[in-house]
Amino acid sequence: VRVSIQSLIDDAVDLCHYRFLNNGVLLEKPSLSPAIVIDCHSHQIVQVLVNLLNNSFDAIHHLKEKWVQISVNDREDQIEISITDSGPGISKEVQQKMFSPFFSTKNVQYGTGLGLSISQGILRQNGGTLDYDSQNPHTRFIISLPKKSLKK
Repeated sequence: VRVSIQSLIDDAVDLCHYRFLNNGVLLEKPSLSPAIVIDCHSHQIVQVLVNLLNNSFDAIHHLKEKWVQISVNDREDQIEISITDSGPGISKEVQQKMFSPFFSTKNVQYGTGLGLSISQGILRQNGGTLDYDSQNPHTRFIISLPKKSLKK
């Protein structure tokens, strides 16, 4: 289904908005042209965005500087959605394991360790990828999705 990137981001932010607001976490999102669209299973992409936003929240809500920024890079044949938070990044040790099923840095009662693994699988089903940007001074994940559907 063709869907605008703005509506995907808006739907995800709507689901997380009050949690961020009530805990003093600034959540910035872009204003995009409605013409920026992709072919995808929209509810699945919203699920991935919510998972990444919740991970960011969990990682930074106790910090002094609390912000999460969603940005979009419109490439020729792909859309990149970045979620960057005020965290200091992820250790090399955790980076090596974080996409593995059942790996979690959260206490048992707060996480299943399935979030990033499932998110990565969902994005693959939609022809996309999920990557961690180790070059960023903060914690940043990048979702890449093709503008055109794989199935024609």
